[in-house]
Amino acid sequence: MVGGEARLKDGDEVIWLAAVDGQPIEIVATGGLTLTASTLGATTQRIRRVNDNIASIDFTASVSGEVTIKSLKFTFEGLAVPVNKLFSVVLIDPITGANWNGSPVAGCQAGSARTCVVVFNHFNQGSPVIIRGTTKSIYLRVVDSRLFYDGLNTSDSLLVQFKSVSDLIWNDGATDRNLDPRLVPWQFAAMSYE
Repeated sequence: MVGGEARLKDGDEVIWLAAVDGQPIEIVATGGLTLTASTLGATTQRIRRVNDNIASIDFTASVSGEVTIKSLKFTFEGLAVPVNKLFSVVLIDPITGANWNGSPVAGCQAGSARTCVVVFNHFNQGSPVIIRGTTKSIYLRVVDSRLFYDGLNTSDSLLVQFKSVSDLIWNDGATDRNLDPRLVPWQFAAMSYE
């Protein structure tokens, strides 16, 4: 899901898609967790750089209880994704500038299909907990986007998304939960590099 505007209600689940200042913002509420995500920085003619924060993701726990983030799986696709060349991705806490909850740097290497997957499920400081009624923002950072493919006189696209319901696993204190099937694929970062 991306773009436009839609609203679904099913029990305590609400899905809302919108755009603010031309940037897609997607808000997903399912049970006790609400997600908001958007592309950071330029969406066209983006400059390749070191420490390229490409997306912001906000996790908000409902007032009914805290939630624990257990696993995040990001799929990178597009012409910018280099073939047979490793690039690194990390989750950053924008307040401290450090890796979120001790998340490790993860490598991503695509084959000829220009798609690769990064999974964060081992946090050095334990699984991140979002306290009841609070929001935690994180950045999805490409450690060095200068490693991305650079086509001659072309615009090189990059799309980052959750492609499966199990790409986000979280716990509401009693049960492990996934994304709602109506949300996948969930495209939360889309851009093109010059």
